Amino acid sequence: MPVSSFRNKFIIVIGFILSLSLVTVNGLNYWGAHEMFVSETEHNLVNLTEAYGKEVSQWLIVRKTEMELYANTLQQLFSGDKKGAVAYLQSENKHNAHFLQLFMVDLQGNAAYTDGTTYNVAEREYFKLAIGGKTNISDPVISKVDGKRIVVVAVPLRKDQAVVGMVGGTLLIDDFAGRIAQQKIGKTGYLYVVESDGAAIIHPDKEKIGVNPMKDDKYDPSLREAWRRMISGEKGLTEYRINGSGRYMAFSPIEGQNWFIAVTIPVDELRDKLSSLLNTSLGTMAAILAAAVVMAIIFARRLASPLREVSQCFTRMAQGDMSQEVPAYLQNYKDEIGLLARSAQELHHHFRSAITGIIDASDRLDQNSQSFNGMVTETFLEMERISTSSKQIAATFETVSATSQEVTASSENMAANLSTVMTDVQEGSIQAGQIEQKAIAVKAEVQSFRLSATDLYGQIREKVLQAIEQANIVNQISHMAEAISQIASQTNLLALNAAIEAARAGEQGRGFAVVAEEVRKLAEESATTVRHIQSLTGQVQETINSLVENANDLLAFINQKVVPDYESFANIARQYEEDAKLFYSITQDTNEKIHQVVAEVNEVHRAMEDVAGLIADNTEGSQQIAAATQMAVSRMETIGDSSVSLMNVARSLQEMVQKFEL
Repeated sequence: MPVSSFRNKFIIVIGFILSLSLVTVNGLNYWGAHEMFVSETEHNLVNLTEAYGKEVSQWLIVRKTEMELYANTLQQLFSGDKKGAVAYLQSENKHNAHFLQLFMVDLQGNAAYTDGTTYNVAEREYFKLAIGGKTNISDPVISKVDGKRIVVVAVPLRKDQAVVGMVGGTLLIDDFAGRIAQQKIGKTGYLYVVESDGAAIIHPDKEKIGVNPMKDDKYDPSLREAWRRMISGEKGLTEYRINGSGRYMAFSPIEGQNWFIAVTIPVDELRDKLSSLLNTSLGTMAAILAAAVVMAIIFARRLASPLREVSQCFTRMAQGDMSQEVPAYLQNYKDEIGLLARSAQELHHHFRSAITGIIDASDRLDQNSQSFNGMVTETFLEMERISTSSKQIAATFETVSATSQEVTASSENMAANLSTVMTDVQEGSIQAGQIEQKAIAVKAEVQSFRLSATDLYGQIREKVLQAIEQANIVNQISHMAEAISQIASQTNLLALNAAIEAARAGEQGRGFAVVAEEVRKLAEESATTVRHIQSLTGQVQETINSLVENANDLLAFINQKVVPDYESFANIARQYEEDAKLFYSITQDTNEKIHQVVAEVNEVHRAMEDVAGLIADNTEGSQQIAAATQMAVSRMETIGDSSVSLMNVARSLQEMVQKFEL
């Protein structure tokens, strides 16, 4: 069976999960056992050092108590009797085998031993402490009597509360060291004692006595650190390395003495128990793993068979065979296999329906693509026609632009003619001003007439502004010219009446008759000028009409009606002064209107320039439309090619779906 089969993968995964779980559980158990073992080892070994330390401390305390009894006896019975005191000590030394010798020392450090020898011990630390009044047990020293390593118990001697000397006893270290050095911890573990400076004073290996790792760099830093912690008074457990192997070291201070006791044992020796536990766990794990693999193989065989059948169904569907459905008994499974089989059956159903739909859709796609190709062809032809029309519109706008330039030139000529009329009107206004000086008596009535004329001017200005907004200013000019013509006719009539009245007045009216004649001539000239203006405005009107037709109703004619509202000049002959004032007002109004006409002509000129600019923009826009249309024609060609490709895709799709067996 190939390794890539589902059954083998299932067995491998189950085996891996079980192995990982067992290894994890076994590792956690081993780690927990290791931590518990380390904690218990620390507790037991530290307790062991404390127990042996208390034993050493109690033994030394008994010896110190014995020496204090000897000192009390000497103070009470042999005060001042040195020989008697030494004899007493000799007697006690025979009965107390713990002390190698007993001795007395005076204040100068002269010591008398029970064996009859004398030495000076003034430099000894225990003597200095005793003379200072402190009972003490010395660190190991070399005896001056026999050269052996001893410990001295020193007790001060007092007389009347004053220290007069000391009594001491020497303890052979080997006597109580054997009690410690002979203790075996496990197979190879042992105890040893260290003094305050770090040197070993009791050790089962005689060569290690006096060794101080703190003062020798050849020792491993971990040992030196453990040693430092011990002599600093700590209590605990640590691990260090010596000669390439690891060892545990428990330590604690000895109570009542500046000594420290330690126990050391190899790490491997303590971990032998953990190794046996690890081996047992590994054996159990292997057995469980083997049983699990066997069960996984059995289960995988039962699981792989229905999965294989479902896989075959998927394979048939992948090959395009939709004629066979998923077996019903597989769909009746109540587990994930049944769910997979039902999903496969549903996929088969949907896939078959989808293939049928694709076949129908491909047929429709082929038909639609053919229709779309025809539409693209028609659109292509239509876009070409649009391109041609856009070019024609651009040409038309160029023609309109030329026409607007002609209108602009005509408006400039009109402005020049109006300037000439305005000069003549201004001369008439001067003459009317002279007449006004003669007609002061009728000033009030003439002022009223001027107010009426001003109102008429405001109405005409408002209508002219509306005409500018509607871009039909030429029509307004024509109406205003008509109004000026009427005013000129009335002025001519008024001048005729004034001449008649002047003739009736005789010699007194001769000067006014001259003025009336000048006014009549001015009115005739004004009428001639107005007719010329009307002729020009007619030409402008025709030009604007042509412009409106070519620019698609670009401007609209301004229709405005000017209704003159003048008061009737009744009783002209009897009211000569009023006629003169009215004549002055008419000349002023004519002057203002001519000014307005000039301004309007200038507005027409500016408007025509704006129209020319707009037409130029429209011409450019038409050219851009033509270019865009040409680009659209090119794109339509691309779309036509795409529609052909779409038909080919539809036919390819039909060929592909025909491979499925339904």
